[in-house]
Formats: sequence, structure tokens, C-alpha cells
Amino acid sequence: MSDSFDATRNALLDADGNPALGQGSEPYEQGGAQNRAVYTVAGNAGKADEKKPCPEGQVMGCTLPNWLQHPAHRTFTDTAPGYESNGIARKGSIVLDASKSTLTSRFVDEHGEVLDYFTIRRN
Repeated sequence: MSDSFDATRNALLDADGNPALGQGSEPYEQGGAQNRAVYTVAGNAGKADEKKPCPEGQVMGCTLPNWLQHPAHRTFTDTAPGYESNGIARKGSIVLDASKSTLTSRFVDEHGEVLDYFTIRRN
């Protein structure tokens, strides 16, 4: 796992100094030609809800001990099943809705429940 991520250097911070989430009344704002990006990690391949610990020496096809622990991932305090400290261990897909001035990304589970989202609004 990379140890080079630093939220104060690599993330947009909210008023409290925490990484912004782009949710509710505080969407990510973009105006002009700012050099900004929002990355989505959503590669669950239909197996996100199954943990399969890695035998010693194996790193592929199994669940590493630091799974969903990378500090670049957003944090969750939700204790619902499938929520980890830095990710959601549930099957789902990303749905993008875009208009002239707004892009909303939603992570929707296999039952249609929106588990996470963010919005980017262009001024």
C-alpha cells in the first residue's frame, strides 16, 4: 500500500480540514480550467461481499489484509453491513448522470440502493 497519500496535499478539504466528499449542499465545484480530478475505485467484479484471506505468499485471487484500508479512499463511519473504514464491501455498479453543468456519480448496489455518491458542479 502506498504511503505517499497526504490529504492536505492530495485532496480538496472541507471547512473542518477533512477530505471533501462532494455530497449534499457541498458538491465539488469546478470553474474554468482548473486542474482537478475525482477518481472512483469501483472494481468489485461481483465478488466484493466475499472475503477470501490470502495464503502466505499469494496476492492474487484472494483478499489482502489491508483490503479497503487505503487512505486515499474516502472514510465511512457507517456500521451497516458491508461498510469498511475506507470502502464498501458490497456488489454494485457506478451510475453517472450528467448535464451541462452537473455530473453525479452514484454507487448503486444489486438491490438498487445508493450506497455512496458525489456531485461535481461547474460554475
